[in-house]
Amino acid sequence: MASDTLLEDLTHRLGQLKSLFPEVFVEGKLDWQRLQQVLADETQVVFLPTEPTYGLNWVGKAEARLEALKPASSSLIPDFQHSILFDKAAHAFIAGENLEVLRLMQANYCEQVKMIYIDPPYNTGNDSFIYADNFAEQKRSYQQRIEKIEKPASSADLDFWKKHLKDNGHFHAAWLSMMYPRLFLARNLLREDGAIFISIDDSEQAHLKLLCDEIFGEENFIANMVRQHKAGSGHDSSAIAIEYDYILVYAKNKSKLKFNQEVVAVEQDPKYRMSDAWEATRGKFYLRDLAYKGSYSVSMDYAIETPDGEVIYAGGKFGEPYTWRWNQKKLAWGIENGFIEFRKKPTGWKVYIKQYQFVDNNDTPRQRTLPYRAMIKFLNGSGSQEIVKLFGDSTFFSFPKSTDLLQYLIKMVCDREDLILDFFAGSGTTSHAVMALNQADGGHRKSISVQLPAPLEPTHAAYQQGLTTIAAIARERLVRAIGQLYPQGDESVGLRVFELLNKESNAEKTASELQKLYAACLDIISQQGGSLMDEIVLLRPEDKIAYWRNQQTLLCLGQWPTDWEALIFKQLTVKRIIFHENTFAANSETFQQLKNQLAKASVLLQTL
Repeated sequence: MASDTLLEDLTHRLGQLKSLFPEVFVEGKLDWQRLQQVLADETQVVFLPTEPTYGLNWVGKAEARLEALKPASSSLIPDFQHSILFDKAAHAFIAGENLEVLRLMQANYCEQVKMIYIDPPYNTGNDSFIYADNFAEQKRSYQQRIEKIEKPASSADLDFWKKHLKDNGHFHAAWLSMMYPRLFLARNLLREDGAIFISIDDSEQAHLKLLCDEIFGEENFIANMVRQHKAGSGHDSSAIAIEYDYILVYAKNKSKLKFNQEVVAVEQDPKYRMSDAWEATRGKFYLRDLAYKGSYSVSMDYAIETPDGEVIYAGGKFGEPYTWRWNQKKLAWGIENGFIEFRKKPTGWKVYIKQYQFVDNNDTPRQRTLPYRAMIKFLNGSGSQEIVKLFGDSTFFSFPKSTDLLQYLIKMVCDREDLILDFFAGSGTTSHAVMALNQADGGHRKSISVQLPAPLEPTHAAYQQGLTTIAAIARERLVRAIGQLYPQGDESVGLRVFELLNKESNAEKTASELQKLYAACLDIISQQGGSLMDEIVLLRPEDKIAYWRNQQTLLCLGQWPTDWEALIFKQLTVKRIIFHENTFAANSETFQQLKNQLAKASVLLQTL
């Protein structure tokens, strides 16, 4: 018995470990070498195993893993100029490097995101990705490192193996090293019942599947959706015309994720061929016998009076095995509302239920629901048409996904209050889709989109309209989408625009004192569990004083205000004050008096 208890305890602990580190399990078993690699920090060097093991490995993987563990070194600064209703906005757009933004989000969005959708670079050789990761190697550097790798035991020809990696490996390795830390951090942001959707094509689909199996756990794989993105035979291949790409779907915890059902129109079944006075609202109908031979119940074996006064039973007489499908109360309702039909046959009276096409047996409109499909058709042309409607020019962005596609995916797993994240925002389709879906069904979903401000060529159509980066296109798209969806305006819809702030960025050099103060407040509330959507009221910017959380918290980033009593006691909602520890000496008489006075008023003092 003791051994059984120990085994159950070990199984439970392994389950907990797997939920935290799915990447250290291979084919259901704990891989000690992978666990050692995951727990290593940047001061430790952990070598890949010399014996072949199942899994995805590439040159630079260890560095990519360490990259995911680095702390954030930047801040977010508000862009008030390009925002709409900043204080009340439910949607956020961040112009900045997504790896650093994901690091920033770890503190205040851990397990808060219901759905992530990303459309990363496909790595086709025709696209490009510009990221400042240390492991995004140039080909020459990659080749130099390949020379140092010893021949694997299973390789029969070292020269062939080297050549294969040199010719192809660099592109895959750099892409995988770019994706690994981003997906690793993204998993932390997902709720336990959350899901991630990743668009990809054949160039990296196989590698991405293995990478996601490692990061999310292959037991959390949901589907490899196939999307038709163009119609008709293409001319982009000399072999087989490629009209499809893919969307990989993974759950944070498959046992917790619940999928919604797709509502589909009631099909035109030929069995619905009879008509009556209610056809306009109920559709056509077919007849179903009210009597049936099933589980016998005395209460359901009652007498029915026919139109000519004859009394009948379900089986011709009282007793097993026949009963009626409806009880007496439901039968009376059915007769009164036209759901029951009596017909005289040569053998006697028959009673039927009228099964209508558009309503059920309670006169409630029928909705047929089915699981969402893995084979879907959403053409890129629809996305391009949306760009034209907003900007008047389809060349602003190549091959954008359509909002119809994103709404389809969102409706799969999200409810009306959920948070959706896209950290490869591209043209901004995801947030646009969230806004459109909210407008259509009255939902209050929130969205966060992140896009690298990669510069555009001066000849680009968007550049000539003053939009000099990809991030600027996405931001402007969301601004215009709000105007298109809500032409009369709506105070409940807005957009908060942020820019990643670091010492090297232009934002640091050009930011106003007001922006810097807001950024400092945002850093503080992030450490306290606040979010990008929280309202921060800059009460007295010149004194660096702000309110947070419906004026329940007072932020004091400068000198202690001389009128602090008025600020606190006139605002009866203040329950906490956060201030810099160097404002007072911790043991000063003034500080102790203040602390005692505020304690009597149940106001908490907290130092930074």
